[in-house]
Amino acid sequence: MKAIFILLLVINTVLAGWNIFDGVSDQESNASIAVTERARPHLPSLEVLTKEQLDNLKVLSTSNTSDPVFEELCSMVGPYKNLARADILIERLSALDVNAQLETLEIPIEPAYWVYLPPLPSKDSAYRKLSELQTLGIDSYVIPKGNLSNGISLGLFNEYSGAIAKKEDLEAKGYAVEIHEEQRTIAQNWVVAKSSESAKITPKIWSSLISGQENVGYQQNFCPAVASLK
Repeated sequence: MKAIFILLLVINTVLAGWNIFDGVSDQESNASIAVTERARPHLPSLEVLTKEQLDNLKVLSTSNTSDPVFEELCSMVGPYKNLARADILIERLSALDVNAQLETLEIPIEPAYWVYLPPLPSKDSAYRKLSELQTLGIDSYVIPKGNLSNGISLGLFNEYSGAIAKKEDLEAKGYAVEIHEEQRTIAQNWVVAKSSESAKITPKIWSSLISGQENVGYQQNFCPAVASLK
C-alpha cells in the first residue's frame, strides 16, 4: 500500500512538471512571434490575383512596349491624266491577283512667292490704298480673307528673283511691301498597291505593265506617298 502511494506521488510530480514546462514553452513561442511581427510591420501580405486582374496586367504590359513602328511601303504607278488607262492597269493587276486602287494625291511642287502690302486697319482703308496703287498703274487687289485680310496683293511669282525685283521696284516708289512664300500642291492620280500586294509580281512585270505609256512611271514610296514625289 505504501509502495502504491509513493508511485502515485511520483506520477503527479512528473505531470505537474510537464505542464509547467509546456506553459513556459508556449509563452516563449508567442513572445518570439510578437517580436518578429514588431520587427517587420511593413511587409505586404500575399494575395491571389483574379483572372480579370491577370488579363489587365497583360494589357498593360503590351501597351507599354516601345517597339518602333515602321511605315508601310506602297508601289505606285502614275501620274495618270487619262483615268480610263488607270482603270485598265488596275484590271490587269487584278488578273495577276494584285489588289490596287486609284488614289488622288496632293503632290508638293515648287513654292510661289507672293508680294503684298501688310493688312491695313480696315476694309475702307484697304480700298483707298488700292485706288492709289491702281492710279499709278500698279496691278493689285485687296486680299478678302485669311491672315492677310485687308492687305494688298501685288503679284504672285514662280521665281524668287521675280518677287525680289517687284519688291525693290515698289520700295523705290515708297511702299513697304513684303514677300510671303506660298506652299503649293497639285492633284495627281496614281495607281497604288501595298507592299504585300505588289510583291506578288516581279519588277520586270511591273515594267511591262506600263511599257509604252508616256509620262507614267513606277516607284515605291511610303503610304500615302506624297512627301517626296515631285
